[in-house]
Amino acid sequence: MAETPKYTDEDKIHWEAKKLEAEAADLLRHPVLKPGFWFSAIPALAAVLGIGLQYYASALDYKKAELLREEAEFKITQAKQQLEDVQREVKTKQTELDNLTEVTRKLDEVRAAKDKEIAAINDAIKKLKDEKADHRAAIASLDSSLLKLQGHQSLDKSLAKEQFNVMGKLSRK
Repeated sequence: MAETPKYTDEDKIHWEAKKLEAEAADLLRHPVLKPGFWFSAIPALAAVLGIGLQYYASALDYKKAELLREEAEFKITQAKQQLEDVQREVKTKQTELDNLTEVTRKLDEVRAAKDKEIAAINDAIKKLKDEKADHRAAIASLDSSLLKLQGHQSLDKSLAKEQFNVMGKLSRK
């Protein structure tokens, strides 16, 4: 039993002609309108877009790094300036300290000299007080001697009066 083919030569030619018509129509279409173009173009465009975005992100990173570097350089410059200012201030304060130390040393020398003068004056005052006490003792001694002398003079006067009286009495007798 032989089977009869489903497709005849006429069908085959018809379909071949349709195929050729479709291929001709496809060739006449612009390449942008073909799906194969888009299947190859979209990944290429995505790759180019990714490269562009990566370049832009990298450029931003470089700009950020540059800004950070400039900021760090600025801070270093500020820190150096502050360090120089502090060093100048320390030098000024050290000079002031040296001057004050020299003045203090001179004042200590003057104070030591004045302390010696004060000690000499105190010794002189003590000596004068001792002499004053000696003079007072001498004056007291002289006063007592004077009183004795005055007492003797009074006694002498009274003795003289007495003697005069006795002599007057004797001469009257």
